[in-house]
Amino acid sequence: MIEASILSPNPQLYGNLHNMGHNVIAYSHDPDNRFLEEFGVMGDVTTAMRDPIFYRWHSFIDQIFQKYKNILPAYNTNTQLAYDGITVQSIMCQMNQRNTPANVILTYWQRGELNLGAGLDFGPQGNVFAQFTHLQHAPFSWRIEVNNNSGAPRRGTCRIFMCPKNDERGMPFTFRDQRVLMIEMDRFAVNLNPGKYPSGTASLRLLRRLVRAKRLHRRSILYRAIIWACM
Repeated sequence: MIEASILSPNPQLYGNLHNMGHNVIAYSHDPDNRFLEEFGVMGDVTTAMRDPIFYRWHSFIDQIFQKYKNILPAYNTNTQLAYDGITVQSIMCQMNQRNTPANVILTYWQRGELNLGAGLDFGPQGNVFAQFTHLQHAPFSWRIEVNNNSGAPRRGTCRIFMCPKNDERGMPFTFRDQRVLMIEMDRFAVNLNPGKYPSGTASLRLLRRLVRAKRLHRRSILYRAIIWACM
């Protein structure tokens, strides 16, 4: 229903709602191609985010997933979510400066410069650079204390999410509402030896991963990272 792929056993059954929605919106100014107009920004992955309806459309797609997930049975915490012998003792984040409070992240606006010459030829005049203002944060680190009581080395995956505690009126969110507002901050694998294990990872891990992705494939990998974060 949402989006078929080359791996779908029955593409006609699954449909292509997500992509077709982009196309319908992109051609809304000339739906029957009567005036031979080009498609709008929603029809191209490199420009779709320029249209404000992009975010509303992705929110709609996300809501369909949530409605489906709401009819599924709850996870069994003992068999599906538990990790036998592994317990998390404490979790905290700390800015990489002395005398800073725990579990506080400092954000600020920063001006940056982007080289538009990657993949585009501007001729002998040279590349074109664009300046923009973006949200940045002071460097910080995670610290997670884990106990491995299984008596044997174990391997696990740590996923860290950030979500708001209160709404715009200062009222606390329910976990049901928080769940759909969560943003994955980091994900990494860790080897757990028997005993107490302090696991720390810097916030720059995610930034470096995105930088590497941008160098490998600027248009597809980095774009997808941003798109699904927006959902």
